[in-house]
Amino acid sequence: MRRQWENAYVRRFAWFIEHDIDPHLPQTGSSIGLLSPTIYRIKERLYLCTGREQDQPFASFYLFDRNNEYMHCFGDAMGRLYEYCVDGAKLIGSSGKYNGIFIGQAYYDMLMVRHPDDAFPMHTAMPEHHWGRHAFLDQAAHVWRRASCSLPSITHCRTGPDSKNWRYAPELHDLWTWRRVDDPVGASAANMDGLIYFNDDYTLRSVTLRLNGSPDENGKEDKVFLRNLRLVGPKGDIMLADFSHQPENFKVTRRKLSDPNDEWETMDPMPVAIVTEDGREVLEVMVEPDFSYALRVGVSHQEFNLAEDYTRVSFDFKGISSEPNLRYRQGWRYGQTGSPALVSDMILNDRTVVPSHDVRGGILDPDSVLVEDRNRDSFGSFTYRNYFGARSTWTRHTLLTWEGILVVHDIYVAGSETDGYRVGPIWCLRADGQWTEGQREDGHQWRKFENVPPTHDGRRHWFDAPAFDHASWKKGKKRVLVYIHPAAGQIYGQLQHESTPDFSREINTNSSWAASIVKTGQSKVFLSIIIPFNEGEDVTNLLDHLETSLDTDGNANVSIGNTTIMLSTEGKWKIGRK
Repeated sequence: MRRQWENAYVRRFAWFIEHDIDPHLPQTGSSIGLLSPTIYRIKERLYLCTGREQDQPFASFYLFDRNNEYMHCFGDAMGRLYEYCVDGAKLIGSSGKYNGIFIGQAYYDMLMVRHPDDAFPMHTAMPEHHWGRHAFLDQAAHVWRRASCSLPSITHCRTGPDSKNWRYAPELHDLWTWRRVDDPVGASAANMDGLIYFNDDYTLRSVTLRLNGSPDENGKEDKVFLRNLRLVGPKGDIMLADFSHQPENFKVTRRKLSDPNDEWETMDPMPVAIVTEDGREVLEVMVEPDFSYALRVGVSHQEFNLAEDYTRVSFDFKGISSEPNLRYRQGWRYGQTGSPALVSDMILNDRTVVPSHDVRGGILDPDSVLVEDRNRDSFGSFTYRNYFGARSTWTRHTLLTWEGILVVHDIYVAGSETDGYRVGPIWCLRADGQWTEGQREDGHQWRKFENVPPTHDGRRHWFDAPAFDHASWKKGKKRVLVYIHPAAGQIYGQLQHESTPDFSREINTNSSWAASIVKTGQSKVFLSIIIPFNEGEDVTNLLDHLETSLDTDGNANVSIGNTTIMLSTEGKWKIGRK
């Protein structure tokens, strides 16, 4: 292997060798990666490591909070641990390109927040989690739900608002529907000003709610109750329409689902009524099969900063269906209004399509991002506000020891929009299993990975798994232990599912998690200890030498053999070794 490597190096870098240019490892430690490092200096990534030598542990987190278009419109990856490697083994690494949209991304090595009546973290029937497929298979019917879109996400989306430097040009009828206002050649698939926070000032003129009947024209009629269409954010709430009475500037149109090119027809009389549901007046909408409905609410011009003043547009709905769950959303980020989902996307100002489910939509606090190396240990921290709901925050403190132990301290404070929701960290681990091979009748070889189903019993608060991959120089294989500190009211679980093909291919992944119900204004702390160990080693030996505790304020203490770790909710830390 060494000789092959040297020969390849000479072939590839002959010019550099002739000019006496030799490669060397950069002398660097933990750092904050920047987007546009010389001009805008946007904090994009967080790297924990004390050196670049091949056997050094490192962990990498994605920070950028406006990347659903930047990362090919699939990258709502804010806060994700996208790579964790120790001694040449990749232990955690959900860095696939197509592993979900908005809520779907939170299944991968981040903090998940879900409606309490929905399965956590996902429905067991969900076959895979990329391209947003089956992302809401289990939305419970007959209960009040919240639809909430994070407004900063529209600043750079494909149907977003115009800005100083970019204009929307749908007349071009191609993928690059945005043009520079000062350059006819400059083109983009979205508004690039949004990536650098240039167009946060917004004027809201209308909100359209989309409801879809059964795609089966012989299906049953559905019913939806609506209430409290509102703007929500740090400045408070603005009620756009509480639906206790029919809004003044209100119109309902419809067209056939089976003929999406048909014209929208205005409905008169409208299929709506004011009724009493659960003790208060709400708007009732009857939804016929094979029809898509658009309920447009015109609002007085609301001018605000969508990152600082009002960060979400939300409404509450209850779907009444003959099935226990609502028709689910299917497809990818944009163009969802043609989906058969009973409650589909909202449309702002008759143009901007936004999701109507519980979108993560965190807003990174730049001042919260920090890294620190002390001796051979590393620490990093960041905070997002508006996380799954206005006035909700998620803080993640992380310690990486020189031995490769990763300590993750998650703190979630719910706002009113996520009061009573279920919250918890999810770690995406590789499934155990083995490759089998054979030969077809035509002589071609076949190869298939046999995934071993997870053996978690629903009570155990730890998980172990093989490494995703190993470096070519690595001798022996590694596994990883994920230990979550047990606490009152927490539940635990593991679910095996497919993942994005460029991430796991035939090898399934096991979403491994803890979760707890949260209350408005109360901090919920989760402590995860992630420890690498050699394949063949008894994992119970590690557990016998591991102790964790959280005090009433959420400060953590960890003891692993001769190593003690202290990590506070304020980000203060200390490591001791005997």
